[in-house]
Amino acid sequence: MAERTKSGGRTVCEGWSQAMTDALRYQWWLYDLQYRAGLKLLNTLVPAHERPDTAATPAEGSGTTGESPPACLDELRDLERRAWECVRRGVALPREVYDIRNRRRIDWSAFPEWARPVDPDVFAGSAHEG
Repeated sequence: MAERTKSGGRTVCEGWSQAMTDALRYQWWLYDLQYRAGLKLLNTLVPAHERPDTAATPAEGSGTTGESPPACLDELRDLERRAWECVRRGVALPREVYDIRNRRRIDWSAFPEWARPVDPDVFAGSAHEG
């Protein structure tokens, strides 16, 4: 095992360890900085009441303590339930599922490929409007 030199300087192992620790700390700081910037951008662009991850939590200062979920959340759950019934039967999903307001609130990764909406960016620059 490397020991400290008599002059009190660091050994090679200690210097290498400190350099690696500093490099990893910088990478972690950079990752955290990007994460916080992304959250700030998201909070600026999309209000909290429109985000699906915060729709179930009561708004700050609203005085509600979670007695019942908002009506829009009930409507979304009902719409998802109807969509899953259609998937089980193998028929087309309800038209409301593909509405632009609902399309981004539904977890499409759980649905089969044939039921997912078409990405409008696929048709960018063509005569088709998606």
